[in-house]
Amino acid sequence: MSQPTGAVPTRPDGPDGPDGPDGRNGTSGPGVDAIADALGGVPVVRLHQGSAAGTHLPGRRVHGVRVHDAGVEVHVAAVWPATVAEAADAVRAALAPLAPGRVDVTIDDVVLDDDDPRSEGHRPEGPATEVSHA
Repeated sequence: MSQPTGAVPTRPDGPDGPDGPDGRNGTSGPGVDAIADALGGVPVVRLHQGSAAGTHLPGRRVHGVRVHDAGVEVHVAAVWPATVAEAADAVRAALAPLAPGRVDVTIDDVVLDDDDPRSEGHRPEGPATEVSHA
């Protein structure tokens, strides 16, 4: 179909950028905010703030989450004493209702629980699902 004269052409990925306003990256899957929120409720992992993986949304970035046609990719830090396998299983279980397809889990780090006295001065600032506003 052709657009009417004077119409502003729309990009296939929407007017709000390549990831769209909800971070779905043009897919019909879950948005990155819903994924980040779900992972915030998993006590054995934290979204990895230092990961190169993330999704840029208008005015902000959600660290550690990418949604693409093949599924969902998350980068997390496992919270000790959970094993890497336990952390990955917990992530997949938390995301199963949101992302019934493929979920790739990368464990980028192992961290101490916030309540562990040894974590004093060694934990990243902000909540686990914090987004940066560029």
